[in-house]
Order: sequence, then structure tokens, then C-alpha cells
Amino acid sequence: MTLASRRLCLAVAVIYSAWLVAPLLDPWTSYASEYFVADRPAASLLRTADGLAGVLLVVIAVLSYARVRTLWRGLPGGPAPAACGGGTTTSSGTPGATSRRGRVAVRTWAASLAFAGLATVVDAINPMTCAPSISPVCHAAEEAGTLPVQHQLHTVSSALVGVALIVAMLASLVLSTRADRVVRIASWAGIVTIALSGIDALVTRIPTEGITQRISMIAIVVWLVAAAGLPVVDRLRAGSRAAAS
Repeated sequence: MTLASRRLCLAVAVIYSAWLVAPLLDPWTSYASEYFVADRPAASLLRTADGLAGVLLVVIAVLSYARVRTLWRGLPGGPAPAACGGGTTTSSGTPGATSRRGRVAVRTWAASLAFAGLATVVDAINPMTCAPSISPVCHAAEEAGTLPVQHQLHTVSSALVGVALIVAMLASLVLSTRADRVVRIASWAGIVTIALSGIDALVTRIPTEGITQRISMIAIVVWLVAAAGLPVVDRLRAGSRAAAS
């Protein structure tokens, strides 16, 4: 990952946290997506921030993967690389030839991060049509299944963002070394909280999905910040020098 990509990771982390400035008057059990409903305060600003975060995720995936591929080709056998969440050594922590597992993990990481970015852009363009937690009419329509298709599509795209980020975090676990403890802890925290948020949303008898969703969103931000601190390019260059000697 280039220095520019690492800075973009930090930028996405900040932008992705824009919902924290939204009014705190809503029930914590409501979805954060309800802040994006057209008639809500600061909805346009929040949707713009979300869309920008999605675009930057795609840019990070493209730039990081392109850079890793460039350095990869220069290595004899190539140490296993990573981008925004991985290392350049084998699972035992020693330099080694690029394994098929490492190549698949790098491609998976880039693809899933790009997919998460695209789904986030769709989320921003296609917000929920109403806020069921504060509108009895909207809640009744949601329960009856009579809301417009736009509302349902937003639910699908939001779920896809979570799935894509879980895949990206799993890939970063495969590519990280034992020394990358912060990234590994952040990855597991993100995986667990995103999964819990999804399960919570399906279990309607326990209406705490808004709380678990917010926790998972914070975990995603922490993962982005942790990943931005990884000296991926430096590791690849060190691996190249070691292989050359």
C-alpha cells in the first residue's frame, strides 16, 4: 500500500464517522441509515459523506493492488504481499515464496474492498424512504411490506457492504503476520460485530440492531485506522532486498 493509499484509509475512517455528528435524539435502537432519509436533518451531508467514503474505498483497492502487483513482479518468487491489512511473510513469520493462498487473499482483499465501496455508493444514492423508528406510519408500512422497492434495495445494499467488509477483514487476517497484532484484533472485532449486527437485525424479538450496528461501524473505523499504519510497501522492498542477497 502506498503512502497515498494509507492516507486515504485514514480519510475514509474520518468520513465514515460522519454519522456521529447526526442528531442524537433518535432511539439508539434505530438504524444509522435512518439519518439518511431525505427529510431528516443533515441527510444530504451524510449521504454525500457516505458516497465519498465509498468512492475512496474503491480508489484504495485499485491503487493498493496495482502497487502491490508492481512490487510483486520484481521479487524472485515474491514474498506474500498484502494491502491495507497484511504482511509479506508466510504464516510462520519467515520470508518465503509467494503462495497461491497469498495471491488469492490479495485479490480477494482488493475485490471485496472495492465491492464494499460500490455498495456504499449505492447506499448513499438510494437511501431509505422513511425512518421506521420515529414514524409510526413508516413502521406499520415496513411491517406490512408495502414500502417502495427503493427501501428494500437499501436494505440489500447495506447488507452487501457488511458481507464485503467481513471478507476484506478475513483476507487481511490471512495476509497479516503475528507481529500485526493491532490489525488482527481490529479485524476480528470488525468481523464479530458486523456478524452480530446482521444476526440482531434478523431477530426482531430483540430490537437492539441499532446499537450493534453502531458498534460495528465504529469497529470498521478502527480497522481502517489500524490498517493504515501498516508499512506494506517497506516490507515488500525489504523482502526484495533479502531475496536479492
